[in-house]
Amino acid sequence: MSAHTLTYSHGLLVPLTRSCGAHCTYCTFKVEQDPLLSFDRIDELIRANYDSGICEVVLCAGQALDSVPTVKSQWVERGYSTFFDYVRDICQLVLENRLFPTLDAGPMLYAQLAELAPYLAALTLSLETVNPDFARTVQTNKSIDARLETLSDAGLLEVPVNTGVLIGAGETMNDRTATLDTLAELHAKHGHIQSVTFQCVFRESGESRMSAGPEDIHALLTYARKIMPGVKRTMSVTSSCRWIESLVSEVDDIGVVFEGFDGIDWSKPYPKITEIERLVGRKDAALRPRFPRTLEMFARFGIRDPLVPIFEEWTKKKEFGYYQR
Repeated sequence: MSAHTLTYSHGLLVPLTRSCGAHCTYCTFKVEQDPLLSFDRIDELIRANYDSGICEVVLCAGQALDSVPTVKSQWVERGYSTFFDYVRDICQLVLENRLFPTLDAGPMLYAQLAELAPYLAALTLSLETVNPDFARTVQTNKSIDARLETLSDAGLLEVPVNTGVLIGAGETMNDRTATLDTLAELHAKHGHIQSVTFQCVFRESGESRMSAGPEDIHALLTYARKIMPGVKRTMSVTSSCRWIESLVSEVDDIGVVFEGFDGIDWSKPYPKITEIERLVGRKDAALRPRFPRTLEMFARFGIRDPLVPIFEEWTKKKEFGYYQR
């Protein structure tokens, strides 16, 4: 029997648009003037991957889209006042396919999140850093204050959050710990942060811009456990920080196991669950599937009406029955 269990959610990434109004020097997601996906195309993607066993559809997009006129004109032409009005209807499309919608599309206003909250199993919004000097030079047009406000609003609205801290984009260890401290303060107020991803910046060479060895990662994981007990410490199996070799017992979760691509490395598909099982199994670890809303967040906040029939249907599956105990 394995000594350690890592949780994961099996999902599909749907990039609603890869356009973005921000300019991050480490970004591999952004495509200039990328159009909004149509409802038919989104439905086609979901149906093509449904039989793979996905339970989650990650709706993602670039940030600050109001500053991208060609994209803004597309949602206006479709009759939407804002991008997030369009997202709300896409969430309903995901629910019609008996899957859980989650969102990773940057900060938004309180009213926009309040409108989306009933339809979201979780919100992903990485804080990344709280160093304003770093943000000005590496993350142009990306507001730390806007991210903090949305993270706080999610707590007020009882929306579980997956967030993260950057490793390898030029930040310092002090930047990383200060970012974790800020997240811990938010979580202490609302209890809504379900996972913190240690987000190693992807490089085609497989290396981070700034060296982050096992000792650095160990220190961050230990610190996160101390200040945010119960919050899952997440690292992707595709991370350029090679944590599986020496730190697998320190990590709680591997995030979303994507069917297809993960939005970071577009050169090859994400590893299959069976491949990941073999990979972590060599380090005496096992995998356990979870919903995009973790058991802890489900126990704390429950779910709202639009999600109830999806939850009831999925908990009939043996591997998710533990949510009902």
